Amino acid sequence: MGKDRNIMKRYFMLVLGVIIPIMTTFIYYFLNLRFGDSVFDLPISSWGDGILYYKQIESLVNGGNLQGYYGFNESHAEIGKMAAWSPIIYVPFTLLGMIAGWNYSSPIIYNVIYWIIAFELFVILLKPRLVQFTSFSIMWISFGILHYYSLQCMAESFIASLTVIYVIIAFKYSYDSRQFNIWLVIALVLLVLLTLMRGYCAVFGLPLFYFALKKVGKLVSAIIGIVMILSTATYIVIIKKYTSLYFWPLIDASWVRAFRYGIRPGIESTLERFLLAYSECKELILGTLARNYMWYASYVLLIIAMLWLLYKTFRDRKLSYVSVLIIPLAFIAAFWMLYDVGNGGRQFICLVCGFFLILAMDQKASPLIGVVLLLSFYMTWFTKGDVKFLNTSSNASFETEVSRLTDYLNAEQGISEWDNTIVWAYGTQTLYGVPSKFGLNCCRDEYLEENGGSLKAKYVMIGKGSPAEKYVQPSGWKYLDTFLDMDLYSTR
Repeated sequence: MGKDRNIMKRYFMLVLGVIIPIMTTFIYYFLNLRFGDSVFDLPISSWGDGILYYKQIESLVNGGNLQGYYGFNESHAEIGKMAAWSPIIYVPFTLLGMIAGWNYSSPIIYNVIYWIIAFELFVILLKPRLVQFTSFSIMWISFGILHYYSLQCMAESFIASLTVIYVIIAFKYSYDSRQFNIWLVIALVLLVLLTLMRGYCAVFGLPLFYFALKKVGKLVSAIIGIVMILSTATYIVIIKKYTSLYFWPLIDASWVRAFRYGIRPGIESTLERFLLAYSECKELILGTLARNYMWYASYVLLIIAMLWLLYKTFRDRKLSYVSVLIIPLAFIAAFWMLYDVGNGGRQFICLVCGFFLILAMDQKASPLIGVVLLLSFYMTWFTKGDVKFLNTSSNASFETEVSRLTDYLNAEQGISEWDNTIVWAYGTQTLYGVPSKFGLNCCRDEYLEENGGSLKAKYVMIGKGSPAEKYVQPSGWKYLDTFLDMDLYSTR
């Protein structure tokens, strides 16, 4: 009787594992977008990353390659025509796109599919008790910023789902004391994939390395260490050759140069950079707690995670928790000292989801789960800030005008890559109508001011009424046509 009851619970959780990602995404979509009269809704933001990511995948799915340059300020990759990310980051959506097609709904559907896989693997492989499954599910539901990105064509949601799958596989491997088994192989494959997408994910291998060193042997731990090092090195090579050149100046390690003048100047420069990042992070956290925006809720939840891991380390006297604690510390250090404090808000989403799973598996963490749940709901579902979705259902002519833009540019396809490149400033959703064979290059005001008369790209699209309109006449661009809220110009 007890065995039958457990089987029924397992089936019940498997069914919930399908329903929860679908319903949560649907509810979040409904609450933030509502439903208009049109069947056409594009729940994708108008800012650069979403458009560039969507259009590059569209080009890969439809044509197999990019025929125009993607990038920023007319920069482009040394090899290929990709924008700012490792080409590997396009693989999850591109593969599904080649199988099932690619349209405005695809990012949402594919993100949901990846999360369903994560939930199902959680139930099948770890066999959680109902309370553990429920704990993870409600924390996952409470994390509104994750569902925001599930409605977008960006990497955050599926990287978070792959991270959770990696944690599940790592748990499964930790239950088995054999040196080599299929779970270790799968964990290493996922680790390599995550690292090739975002290099800093290599630190996810630390708990795996520690477990192997402690329980299995030096040979396996050495293999894991070599995989971490080689995958990181491969990521660096890929990112250097295949991403837009604009990206490298964004990495700022200027504080390191102070060490050339001595230890003391180096320490002072490092401390100054740290305090500046700390001050910025504090302001972002306070704004999040005031519900002004939800983007930095990850910082708050990671602080809780680190405090919990410290407590577990001292209480249980297990160094295994230290190997996990190093991961968020490494992430925060990288963004504070090398990149951008604010950008960490979305990059840390995968860490928070992994933390949810680890916390849910701890049978003594119920009070903390309650705190995390309430805080997460408060910061991300009840934000007063604009979630920056665009709803096109109010514009009945959108589909017609986008089709007209597609037909117009298809007839204008050029010979060179720059003939197939469109510079855009202050873009809107109209850009989704650009044919898949064209590249999109986002240009800032100062670049257009200095180089407007000598742009390499053949076309420029500017939002009507945007500040960039003042560069049209001095640059000598030829007006071609207007499509919804954007004017199309030719530079030659």
